[in-house]
Amino acid sequence: MNSADLIGVIQADARPLVESVFGDLRTNLGTSHYHRLSNEELFRRGHAVYQHLVEWLTTRDAAAIHRTGEALGKQRFSEGIPLGQVILALILEEKHLWEYTSRLGSPSDDQLGEKLRLDVAEFFARTVYSTALGYEESLAIS
Repeated sequence: MNSADLIGVIQADARPLVESVFGDLRTNLGTSHYHRLSNEELFRRGHAVYQHLVEWLTTRDAAAIHRTGEALGKQRFSEGIPLGQVILALILEEKHLWEYTSRLGSPSDDQLGEKLRLDVAEFFARTVYSTALGYEESLAIS
């Protein structure tokens, strides 16, 4: 699998991909604040993250990831969602991305191209970091 293949999966299968995360977000004790959100809200949030991943894979624009991550952190702070839960939600989205692609008959995670695995990991690491920065900035202001 290469980045074009992954982008195709994300774009073609957006709803089932994002919905595959719902069970974890609704039952995991570490994401209790997400339990109260509607399916449509969970979809909107998850879809946004995967769309930012597509942008990252096509442009490699680190500044854009930083801006969106900071905005995400500030938004989640204003909603009263603990930072740990926000980060866990992002971790679950990455986990479900690979689980979803493997269910489609795509190569297992061990067989994925090394560059693609690194690119996706870098996206999620940058997103987690910038989200934490935005969250902490809002916390310092409050």
